[in-house]
Amino acid sequence: QRHKMLTVKEIKAQNKAGYFKAEMRGKRYKDYKGDIYIVADVAVDAENLRITVIYKDFVTLGPTWSSYLEDFLRFNEPLENHKEETENEQS
Repeated sequence: QRHKMLTVKEIKAQNKAGYFKAEMRGKRYKDYKGDIYIVADVAVDAENLRITVIYKDFVTLGPTWSSYLEDFLRFNEPLENHKEETENEQS
């Protein structure tokens, strides 16, 4: 089976998505209305190569949503403290 070769732009987009996936997947975020979401995945929009965040309501695990990364980060803040920040505060 032959696979389509990715363009340089597609490779860069996939690499960027992989970075954010490692940072965000499984973490909870709170939006400006107080709702809490959990990030299920990070993907690349096939039409325009923009990074998208796939997420669900943390309480109900109801419908799955997607937003462009920039929009998601503008309207949501992470709930988890990073381990390094906690360690720095204790020292």
